[in-house]
Amino acid sequence: MNLLELTRYNRCYTCQVLNMKKEKVLGYLNIAGKRIKYIADKRKIKRKKKKIYDQDVLVALEEIWKIFDYICSKRLAPFLSEIIPVLEKWGELNLRLR
Repeated sequence: MNLLELTRYNRCYTCQVLNMKKEKVLGYLNIAGKRIKYIADKRKIKRKKKKIYDQDVLVALEEIWKIFDYICSKRLAPFLSEIIPVLEKWGELNLRLR
């Protein structure tokens, strides 16, 4: 039985654990006569981002995105100021206050 089977870590993570500095190691275990480093999994805390746009804006933006055949945001952004009045004029999009 090798270390990968014993710990069920993948190869990359096992290499990281084996190369870790002493400050990050919690302790050592002796398994089958071998000394193995013991570390704690520290999960990153996901930070909640503040929403910039409300639901109405997202719905309108998704409609524009569909009209432009799902173009990437970098290519779509420069056209928004020009295309919104045209889409409203032709009745494709309604952005007036609801």
